[in-house]
Amino acid sequence: MRHRRLKYAGLAVLLLAGSWTAGSALPAAANDSPAPAAADSRPVSTGLPAAMQRDLGLTKRQAEERLAAERTATAVEPRARTAAGASYGGAWFDAEEGRLTVAVTSDASPATLRAVRSTGAAVRTVEHSARELDTAKERVDRLPAPRG
Repeated sequence: MRHRRLKYAGLAVLLLAGSWTAGSALPAAANDSPAPAAADSRPVSTGLPAAMQRDLGLTKRQAEERLAAERTATAVEPRARTAAGASYGGAWFDAEEGRLTVAVTSDASPATLRAVRSTGAAVRTVEHSARELDTAKERVDRLPAPRG
């Protein structure tokens, strides 16, 4: 059962990450609006709540609450990333807590931690920043691929 929950939690993270990517491709004016448009309160697909009920074992109300929490997390992420600064280590939607979790490195100052928490995000300490991880990934990507 835990494996299945992890699988679906991973799927939720991928969906949330995809929504962040899609949101960043919009014109700046669309992302800077002070209040979300009425259409933003509805799921992208009318079948999404039903799929969440079926696949995640949620009730209709739980699916709607989860979607609302994910929309909030999506809105909070850019501010939380900015608040974390160089200590930023990544972010994900924590389905158990129902909110965004932001990873920060252990050298983050108390002011940085307060700033991230003030966005509404939970904070987790990690060893490496996102910049360090990206640099390591770039090095690996430049390695020659083995045959076969």
